[in-house]
Amino acid sequence: MAIEAPLPPEQRQPLLVVGEALSRYSGLVRFVVRFPWMLVAAGGLMSARMTASITGDLIRFARAGDWLVHGDLAAIYAGSWMQGGPFELIFSYGLLPAPRQHVAQYYIASEGHLIGLHAVLGVALMLCLLWGVKHLRCGVGLARSRNLEFAVGLVALLDLLPKLMWQGGHPAEIGIAAFWIWAGSLAVRGRPTRAAIVIGLSTGWEPWGLLAAGLLLTDRRPRQLLLNGAVFAVSAVLPYVPFVLTGHFALFDLTWPIAHGTLISVIWPHASSFTWLMRLIQGAGSSMAAGAVVLALGRRRDTVWLAPLAALIVRLLCDPLDLGYYWHPLLLLSLVGVGFLHGSCSLSRVSGVLALAYVPGLYLSARLPWVNGDVLLFAALVLVVVLVVLIRREDPESLGRSPSELGSSRARKDSNPEAGNGSS
Repeated sequence: MAIEAPLPPEQRQPLLVVGEALSRYSGLVRFVVRFPWMLVAAGGLMSARMTASITGDLIRFARAGDWLVHGDLAAIYAGSWMQGGPFELIFSYGLLPAPRQHVAQYYIASEGHLIGLHAVLGVALMLCLLWGVKHLRCGVGLARSRNLEFAVGLVALLDLLPKLMWQGGHPAEIGIAAFWIWAGSLAVRGRPTRAAIVIGLSTGWEPWGLLAAGLLLTDRRPRQLLLNGAVFAVSAVLPYVPFVLTGHFALFDLTWPIAHGTLISVIWPHASSFTWLMRLIQGAGSSMAAGAVVLALGRRRDTVWLAPLAALIVRLLCDPLDLGYYWHPLLLLSLVGVGFLHGSCSLSRVSGVLALAYVPGLYLSARLPWVNGDVLLFAALVLVVVLVVLIRREDPESLGRSPSELGSSRARKDSNPEAGNGSS
């Protein structure tokens, strides 16, 4: 049997080079990768031992969820403080069911329950990530990769879980990012109306879920775009209609303080508060950023995570507050990007995606003397680099097609080389 000659250096892909460098550990690596459940178990154990504080926000969300479950809709948005959507309230109530909606009572009466709750959340998050990466790759025409599933799980174990458990309290930060990924997957597979429904319903977690509306530009036919816009608008309003009908709906009466050192404090140095009009401007900028990514990438597979990521970076840049949990969706979206890496990726793309995955972790851990604006500008720069690499080097023909469809398409190209040009 003939032995294949090694590829010349100029034809070797960066991930192949890395794989060869790690070949001495191949037996151990193959063993670990074959059993992803070990990461799930480790996530549960790690989460159980974390002493996360139950935040005051989560307590209030859970109390409002109790009102919602028992039909007292008028009390939930009677004051302007409540900005959590009904999905977040129900989820929070599931975490802290009555009568454990007071911090002291919760810790005194249910220490064991707290440990069990953390373990269950850790296991659930790890399972959802590993299953999600597998499902997303298959949905957009990539074969399953146990190696990348393991990479996503490992980064989540070392970075995402500690951030969530030690600085949580807002389930919407993960819920909205998950809905955006879901919508992006539908959009690149040619199902824009379903994507419009999912993006609209993401406001049921918190109103800023609508910032990913730029994903609707994956289908720019005028009639279809108009239809998708109408479906999105109805879906975005629908979760709040029952509360509006009570006549006690003060959600839009809130104004936010402007923290010193944020970009907003530089742009409007004399502004004392951030109003909902400013929120609309912020939302328009975020949606345009997502739309710009869609226009640049079309229905390439990486639109699934890069378009929402662009919307999120603009949101953080233009936000009047600098709160740690704002970074959780950025980390989750970056982890999905890691899961979308494949053998033909350039070294610059691999480096860029990994940098995006670790930016929020470094900032939240305060390991580097950066301020919020520096980190976000760095993230925006890396995002642009990743986009340029994708536009120049990635194959645009993989648009939401199954592996079998891609195989037949490549077979046709092989039989007729002049039918189209391949990717570099």
